[in-house]
Amino acid sequence: MSHWTADSKDFAGAVLIDFMLNVENTLEKRGWSLNDLAQRMGVQEKYLKQFVRNPAILPFNMAVKMARALNLKITLFMYDDEDINNSHGPIFSDLFVQCWEAQNRPCTQWDFEPGEPGKE
Repeated sequence: MSHWTADSKDFAGAVLIDFMLNVENTLEKRGWSLNDLAQRMGVQEKYLKQFVRNPAILPFNMAVKMARALNLKITLFMYDDEDINNSHGPIFSDLFVQCWEAQNRPCTQWDFEPGEPGKE
């Protein structure tokens, strides 16, 4: 039996759901509404609501616009976790943020302090 992420549509949907949850959490932390975000983006709130209801239809360029309207950055990257069968699924944003913060939020490769995982 294959993992649910074996279907690229399911995998992409999971990543986009994670992104939209991140957007919603950011709005909540800032006390912003979806309408506030829409105004900053120059779109109607109903346009953004469709992505809240169905994150799987979110185009990447719209995700970039959302991030920029929130004064945040966005990245898209591939990684090799040696999980050839993709039984573990994607790394979601909360884990990425925890790792990034543990490295003192590096902004360039020169800011990164490599070391053995789990060693301090």
